Amino acid sequence: MPGVEWAAMQPTWLDGASKDLHWLGALRCLPVRERLYRHGISPTPLCPIGCGGEETVEHTLWSCPVVARFWRRVSEWWSAEEGAGIDRDLVLYGRGLKRMGPETANPLWQAVSVAKCVLWGARCECIRSQTPRVRQVDLFHVFRARLGKGLLSCQTKTSGQSNTVTFIYSFMSEKWLY
Repeated sequence: MPGVEWAAMQPTWLDGASKDLHWLGALRCLPVRERLYRHGISPTPLCPIGCGGEETVEHTLWSCPVVARFWRRVSEWWSAEEGAGIDRDLVLYGRGLKRMGPETANPLWQAVSVAKCVLWGARCECIRSQTPRVRQVDLFHVFRARLGKGLLSCQTKTSGQSNTVTFIYSFMSEKWLY
C-alpha cells in the first residue's frame, strides 16, 4: 500500500495485537462485514453497530458515526494538549508519524493504537452479543483503562517522553471522557 508508514506503525514497544490490527487494517484485510459478505460468509455487509452503513475497514476504524464521534473527542483532547492532530491518514496508515519526534509520535501512536483496539473490540462485541449498540461512555472507560497500561509500557521502553506521558495521564480524569 503506497503511503503506509510501515516501520512507524510497528514500533518494537507496541504489543502484538496492536501491530496485527495496524497491519491488517492498512492492508484492508480485517474481517469486516463488507469483505465477509463478498465471500459469502456474512449475511449482510452492514455495520454491526447499527448505523446502517456498509462496514469497510475505513468505516470500522474511522468513519462510522459512533467511531467518528469517539475520534473527534480524542482528537480534541490530544490537540488541546499537544497540538498534533489525529486524522484519517494517521489512524489508518500511520501517515505523519515519521515527521514527528519520538517524544510526540510514540505516545500519540500508543494512544491511537489503544483506541483502535478498543473500537475493534467494541465492534466484535456487537457481533458476539448481537446487540447493535455502543455507548460512548463505555468506549472512553475502556480506552482510559487500557491507555494507562499501554503508556507504562511505552514509557519504560522509550526515552524522552516524560512531559507527553504526564499530560496523557490527565486524560484519565479529564472532561474529555464525556
